[in-house]
Amino acid sequence: MEKKIILPLLMVALILSGCNSNVKQNLSISNFSKTYTVTSWNILSNNSYVGNLQSQNTTFLGFKLPWRITNIYAKEWNIVKKWQLLATLDGNEIKTQYNSTKQILASLWSMYNNTKKMFDAKIQSTRAKVAQVEAGMQWIKTGVWDTQKITIEQLKTAKEQINQAKIWLETMKTNLVHTKQVLKQKEQDIYSNSKNAISQTKILLNNFLVFTDQLFWISDKYRGKNSNFISYLSAKNTALKSTIKNKWLVLNSKYQTWKKNTNTLLNDIKNSKSVVNDKKLKQRIYDNLKQSKELLVLSRELASKVFTAVDSSVASRSFPQTMINQYKKQSSIYQNNIESALLTAKWNFIMWVKWSIQNIENFQKQSSMQLNLLQKKYELTQADYKTAQQIYKQYKAMSAWKVNEVNTKYEVAKQQYQQALQWLQALKEQEQTQLSQIKSQIDQVKWNRNLAAVNLWNIRLYSPYAGVITKKIWNIWQVVWAWMPVLAIANYKQLKWVFYIPLGETRKLKAWDKIIVKWLWETTSGNISVIYPSANPISKKIQVEVKLNKVPKNWVLWMYITWYPKDSNYTWLVIPYDTITYRYWKAYVLVKNNKKFKEKNITLWKCNADICIVKNWLKYWDTIKE
Repeated sequence: MEKKIILPLLMVALILSGCNSNVKQNLSISNFSKTYTVTSWNILSNNSYVGNLQSQNTTFLGFKLPWRITNIYAKEWNIVKKWQLLATLDGNEIKTQYNSTKQILASLWSMYNNTKKMFDAKIQSTRAKVAQVEAGMQWIKTGVWDTQKITIEQLKTAKEQINQAKIWLETMKTNLVHTKQVLKQKEQDIYSNSKNAISQTKILLNNFLVFTDQLFWISDKYRGKNSNFISYLSAKNTALKSTIKNKWLVLNSKYQTWKKNTNTLLNDIKNSKSVVNDKKLKQRIYDNLKQSKELLVLSRELASKVFTAVDSSVASRSFPQTMINQYKKQSSIYQNNIESALLTAKWNFIMWVKWSIQNIENFQKQSSMQLNLLQKKYELTQADYKTAQQIYKQYKAMSAWKVNEVNTKYEVAKQQYQQALQWLQALKEQEQTQLSQIKSQIDQVKWNRNLAAVNLWNIRLYSPYAGVITKKIWNIWQVVWAWMPVLAIANYKQLKWVFYIPLGETRKLKAWDKIIVKWLWETTSGNISVIYPSANPISKKIQVEVKLNKVPKNWVLWMYITWYPKDSNYTWLVIPYDTITYRYWKAYVLVKNNKKFKEKNITLWKCNADICIVKNWLKYWDTIKE
């Protein structure tokens, strides 16, 4: 009993004897082994908080194309100008592609001009023949010609025309049959590739939706999987989570409907004897490709939001920066694959959504035009053959020296004149068709050349604004993915001040409080823009950011600045640091009550390595357990 009375008295004597020294030296807790007694302490606070200047705007720069880095012209902490060249990729293949398309384009233009010259010469020659036939027709009409001589010569010519027309008729018929077979095989290949494109799109969209669902807890299927870091995910921009969830629900709803229809379509394709002979099935494939493209466009928008959200995350012990970088890398891969499926003919996953749609549309136009042209040629050849037969019969009848000999010759000449006009028109149509085909190829090669020119620009990395290079992530000769960060640049003109404050002292601050910041003789004002919700578990300090109203000229990026708040007197209760326990970011201690220990929540004001000052719920002489 006497020991229980003497021990608190000794504790009070020790505390009162050290009132003029700091708390850690005068409140020794080394003599306590199991329990401690709550005491009070009077302290004069003259704190200062040191932090460094950071940029308000930091941007990670990456190439739009994946390939090997050949040059990096900026080092860390270099100051760069707006649009200054920072790095380049290996562009030999793109340059080769660009030069190749230029050569092909020149060749096509040469073919275009030569074809036009050839047809112009034929048309000019045919026009001369038309004029000649017309003149002959007029001459026959006047009865100047020697009827018998003309009949013999024309009968011979007509016989030769019959033989020539027959040869051309067989040739045109063979070309028409062969072209139909070739087009049928080409159409089968197009719809086979379209089926593969649909299947690959379904896999890509499914994997991306599952990845996003697992990461952001959107559906109940994966809820709670990443509970250890969900609060740090996109913590710098929490509104993105709601946006991603809404976009994911819209995309997933459309995808599930599309997936059901796609499974039915793929099954119908599998069971079909001939896809190219089934117009309804071909239309369903084309419509599905259009829907695939719309879903890829929506997924591209969602993928961009996912990448931004992951990039806006706050690193912590349970969510380290390496994990954030991994998720950013995964989302970048999905972005690249989706972009490839939308914009390119072939890529790593061989997704040809755009290419399949374009092939189907081009095939429908070109095959119809080609078959119509051949069919028209065949019909013209048939007409020539029939005309030659008719001319031969007419000339044969003329050999009987009938009374209407001259009139018959005139009718034959008239038919020749009409035939020459038809042939002239056919030459004009054939010229227009072939020139249109060459022009279509020229337009396609122009598109490829322009794409190569754009890629030549995209292998260069420029500074988007004047700033300082804060980090070089990759080195030369390393291969990077598209949009993968290569350099980090910060705006050194728009700065913010970042400092750390003990957990218990944050109650004195609130967002948008105005403070005065000093460095040497220079002073500026600012407002608190961010007070982070959780403290570092080791230092027990919370990060605070201050948006400066005006930055002095001598203040530079990463400079350390000190803030001196006004002096204040405080009288608080003091307990040892080892007696404090944490649960869900709340502190509590075990307090003795009727020979039992019960939990009591506490609010901390200031702590060091040994003691903490408590603001509520305890009273003098409470006994607490370690």
